[in-house]
Amino acid sequence: MANYIYILPEIILAVFALVMTVFGVFRQNCNKTTQVIFGLNTILFVALIYIFFLIDKGAKTNLTFLFDDSFVFSHQIFILKSIVCAAVSAVNIIALGNSNFAGENSRKIFEFPVLITLATIGIFIMISAVDLMGIYLGLELSSLAMYVLVAMNRDNEKATEAGTKYFILGALASGILLYGASLIYGFSGSTNIADLVYLLSKIETIKEASPALVLGIVLLFCGMFFKLSLAPMHFWAPDVYQGSSKIVLAFISTAPKVAIVAVLIRFISHFSGEVEKQFEMIIAIVAVLSMLVGSFAGLVQENIKRLIAYSGIANMGYLMIAVLLSDKESIDAAVIYLTIYIITGLGLMAIISVLNKNNSEDTENISDFAGLSKLNPYYAAGLAILLFSLAGIPPMAGFLAKFVALPISINAKLYVLSVIGVVTSVVAAYYYLRIIKLMYFDDIKPGVTKLVADDVLNINKLLIAAIVIFTLTLFLYFDSFSAMLG
Repeated sequence: MANYIYILPEIILAVFALVMTVFGVFRQNCNKTTQVIFGLNTILFVALIYIFFLIDKGAKTNLTFLFDDSFVFSHQIFILKSIVCAAVSAVNIIALGNSNFAGENSRKIFEFPVLITLATIGIFIMISAVDLMGIYLGLELSSLAMYVLVAMNRDNEKATEAGTKYFILGALASGILLYGASLIYGFSGSTNIADLVYLLSKIETIKEASPALVLGIVLLFCGMFFKLSLAPMHFWAPDVYQGSSKIVLAFISTAPKVAIVAVLIRFISHFSGEVEKQFEMIIAIVAVLSMLVGSFAGLVQENIKRLIAYSGIANMGYLMIAVLLSDKESIDAAVIYLTIYIITGLGLMAIISVLNKNNSEDTENISDFAGLSKLNPYYAAGLAILLFSLAGIPPMAGFLAKFVALPISINAKLYVLSVIGVVTSVVAAYYYLRIIKLMYFDDIKPGVTKLVADDVLNINKLLIAAIVIFTLTLFLYFDSFSAMLG
């Protein structure tokens, strides 16, 4: 029974989801039910961070395997799960201050926070899984919940279309991943990553490996690249992001990426020899394509959600530079980059979620931000700081993230990759700075009297302030921050 303490957070979340479902059914006519569940959800995820800290502190070894070596628990895994908990807590806080997170009847849709909880259980399973079946089950649990979240606003055609596209393309990607897993099992005799790595370690050149086994690993990687919206498997992201509500977007653009990155690191960190070089080349190509697509395609976007999609594609490309190599320095750099990206992205979504033209029409077009500094200087300043961070302007947190990731390729003598990373960062800076120019130098659009909704809670304002302060001051304690995540 002592071993089950490691999966206590997942058990708590599963019980909470079941209890809240029953609670919601019996109180579904109460407008406060959804808010109560969101509030309890926030408290629970904050408490889980403390539970992870206690489990990690009480662990007898740094690496613990459970369930016939299907799941692994370590300090880094507890850190990644804590990052997810913090992200989900922020999403819940953002949702509490947004009265239109899933259409006009949002306050009566109690399933919304329950689905976020179920998706998070899947994310936790993926982060700990070292078996392909565990990875697949976690992926499907999180994906199915997210398909419903995207399409939850049934009265909105864009949301319905986005949910349908996400489901069809996501099912295709899951099928590709599962087919890859079946090939790996068929030609290696195991679904355990450790067994697979041991088999590959005996192979001196990639030509000695079974073509079907190599194809299986490639298909597995393709499925994960799709979930991370890396080019050329990125085509779903702009449409799905545009059709999603801002709260759903805040969730799907942050927390699920932690799980996929954890799985990629688990694979890549154990490759060696010729096999490692071949898959490094695949990662490098995907990174270059993602940086180019995300940076240049983002230049012509007029919708803020589509812009966030392309920004995410580019940022995942930069992240792949850190994931590229298998040493501890690279893995630590990837975790640092991902954490800073998630925090900045949540801050961006927290501000965008409260912007509504005249308290009614949703603010989606980039042109709608014109004159924000004159109408709401507090939010304009916060948004400008976060955009400067995403653009990589020093000394913002985003600059520190790139400063950690890009030298990885330089140290590995991958100079072309480094140059492309720097050039695309400069190109991407244009569309971030364009929004700042609109906020501070353009006139307010005719008929617009305000851009912030009336029902913004103080807790939302505190969240935004905390993220902005973090972005501005991270350079003062960056070494401590890196040591904590390492």
